[in-house]
Amino acid sequence: PAPAPQCIDHTLPINWSGGGIYDCEYYNNHGGTAYCAHAELDAACCFCGGGDHDGGAVPVPVTTPAPGVCTDNELPIEWSGGGVYDCAYYDNHGGTAYCAHAVLDAACCFCGGGVVHTQAPAPAPVAAPGDPCDVHADKTTCLTVEGCSWKQEEAFCIEAPLTATCQQWDGKRRRCKNEGCKWRSGTSKCKGYWG
Repeated sequence: PAPAPQCIDHTLPINWSGGGIYDCEYYNNHGGTAYCAHAELDAACCFCGGGDHDGGAVPVPVTTPAPGVCTDNELPIEWSGGGVYDCAYYDNHGGTAYCAHAVLDAACCFCGGGVVHTQAPAPAPVAAPGDPCDVHADKTTCLTVEGCSWKQEEAFCIEAPLTATCQQWDGKRRRCKNEGCKWRSGTSKCKGYWG
């Protein structure tokens, strides 16, 4: 008889391992295959059909978020509690009040941080003939031209978005400013630069 194939569990990501406290065996003994509904455990744990079988790595599918979708960055251990807490936790337990902390402001989509996935890098902007918003203008010059706004993240002058567009970033200071909108600190509202 042929020996039974061996399977070796993968190391779990920090948000499932609690900084190395939990492994696949723990989840198998505390809920079993119900945990296999989570992609990370399904790919990493032998009891879910994942892991390394007989020394050969099982390919783990890599998914790329759709363009325009924001993905939270991984939190440092002092904020994640060794992988126990993530941005969703802080969003659901205090929300934007946590955005005052630079780490969460930079890492979490609900604060305007995180990573917004794009299809491809946009070409460098070029001012159209007669376009009053000269993309090569400095910030001070840009903001003196009515109808123009400064796109902070890319550092160029754009046609200012309207308040109706900017309102989607209420409560998200960094995203508001990165999109060329004006942030109202007292109200945490995002407004169009010129109305």
